[in-house]
Amino acid sequence: MHRNAVKPLVSCGIVHTTDRPHLSIIIPAWNEEAALPLTLDSLLTVLEAENLRDRSEIVVVSDGSTDTTVAAATASLKGRAEYVVVDLARNVGSHAAIRCGLSHASGDHIVVLSADGQDPPDTIPPMLQKLESGSDIVWGLRAGRDNDPFSKRASAGAFYRMFRWLTGLEYPPSGLDFVGFTKQVNSAVSQYTERNLPLFLLIYNLGYSQAVVPYERAERVAGTSGWSFRKRTKLAVDMITAFSAAPIRLVSLLGVIVAFLGFSFGLLTMIRAIVTDIPVSGWSSMIVLTSVMSGTILLGIAAIGEYVWRSLDETRGRPIYLERDVLASERPKDP
Repeated sequence: MHRNAVKPLVSCGIVHTTDRPHLSIIIPAWNEEAALPLTLDSLLTVLEAENLRDRSEIVVVSDGSTDTTVAAATASLKGRAEYVVVDLARNVGSHAAIRCGLSHASGDHIVVLSADGQDPPDTIPPMLQKLESGSDIVWGLRAGRDNDPFSKRASAGAFYRMFRWLTGLEYPPSGLDFVGFTKQVNSAVSQYTERNLPLFLLIYNLGYSQAVVPYERAERVAGTSGWSFRKRTKLAVDMITAFSAAPIRLVSLLGVIVAFLGFSFGLLTMIRAIVTDIPVSGWSSMIVLTSVMSGTILLGIAAIGEYVWRSLDETRGRPIYLERDVLASERPKDP
């Protein structure tokens, strides 16, 4: 199906008289066969109630799912909405899956929605109002993380405090991952091709006008979260290395401090050996110094290695994602 950059308001022989912009809703999903149909039902109910169904398309990107996510999405949307369901060849992460969805989105306004139902679809209409009022980017801002476990809330709070300190960006402590923006912003995002680029942080840092819509984050409607500790850790490292050289500078500062302490200790040891009869300490001090120096060196190599690896990953020029299949529909006929 040929997909133009901007959809006309004529389909199936019916002229849509509304002049409001066309909307694309992108939903990344990984093994969400249980939650996705419930989320789509809730979304379609909101679109119908707000008279948005005939001006909306839903883009579901299955991020290498090994269950029936693709079939569940198609069955939930067929005959009910205009849709595109993309099946990626393997799991590449939600941010890369969203970028795939953006490449298929044809709307004047775009909203990114989670598949697990935690981002309530009824927040979309007020987000659209702000977009139509002139904002380029509108964030759904969580009122809090009360539905998250204490350990997750504590670790997220500590990370975002550290992140703001390292980068100088006033990033909200509750995080940002529910967003709507204009076609112009989508075009700007498409110009950034880095593989390990945190998408929401990029959008936040583009410089376009922004607004927020507070919302209460709901509990997951079904299934379990695919955000493992390993994935959260990688995202945290990506966020810091993509927008700050602070880790390398901190390691440099640590190296200066350790070198100064080592020099001072050596000078003190030499003076004590010359002016006193106290024997110079042996193995214990040597082991402590060796351990501290070795740890500092390894820490510095690790920090530099994170940046070097990302540079290598970019120079390879491998595709960020591969599409196994794309299923698309025309607009459904009005009842």
